[in-house]
Amino acid sequence: MRPPAADAAGAGARLSRPNAASPPPPPPLPPAAASPSDVVRQAYGAYGAWLAGGATDAAFGPLAACFAEDIVWQSNVNGGFRGQGTADLKRYFTWLAQANQARGFDIQQMIESGREVVVVVEHSGTGTVTGKQYSGTMVQLLAVDTAGRIASSKEFVGPAAVEALAGVPFPPPAA
Repeated sequence: MRPPAADAAGAGARLSRPNAASPPPPPPLPPAAASPSDVVRQAYGAYGAWLAGGATDAAFGPLAACFAEDIVWQSNVNGGFRGQGTADLKRYFTWLAQANQARGFDIQQMIESGREVVVVVEHSGTGTVTGKQYSGTMVQLLAVDTAGRIASSKEFVGPAAVEALAGVPFPPPAA
């Protein structure tokens, strides 16, 4: 006659030895580093969430966390914008939310080369002051630092968006 433990083991049950010490579990694997394209997608998602939440100062934190503290931001809208640091970034995004009623913002393509990402976006909206509707393509060149945050952005929008968003001056830099 076979012992019951042998029958259980044959049926796929696990045998344990009452006095045997179990080895410790292996340490958890570190999270996989996000690719620069993943970082950019996360920032676009945070921007969309910020807009959907009313573009408030209180909700800006998750969006700001996607960017390096010394971010350099350039855009050709409204006569051109160039800012550095998260305060200027917030100033730009706040202006954009006030000047624009965005309707669509769809990433069409991302091209990654090293730590740089080119993003092609189809976007549409209405200028809040001009009332002009626009639909067009925006291209951004972004660089992601080794900490996984966007360190620079240079964006180009077409003339329809530039004209639609005219008439709302950029807020002055914080003193």
